[in-house]
Amino acid sequence: MLGAEIAYSAGIVAGIYFVRPACWLIAAAAAFLPASIYFLTTRKWLAVTLALATFFTGGSLEIQLRGSSNIRPLRHARARGQQLKLCALGFDTSHV
Repeated sequence: MLGAEIAYSAGIVAGIYFVRPACWLIAAAAAFLPASIYFLTTRKWLAVTLALATFFTGGSLEIQLRGSSNIRPLRHARARGQQLKLCALGFDTSHV
């Protein structure tokens, strides 16, 4: 399960930087999944690798189909040397 989460996360990161047409990613996932099932009985490591590749393409497809995000403007602003203001929520743990 951890491997699937890492592959999905890596697909999201790759989808931000390496843009491919959505039909390519759908075709890749559609090819990886049946191939993984086919090799499940004979070559387990190949089946696991293909299954992880399916999660990777799913993550990449998800980030590309989501549309505009806040990640790209932040990345471009940082590349131009502008200062960024990041805010975070803090929790008061003094009463614990």
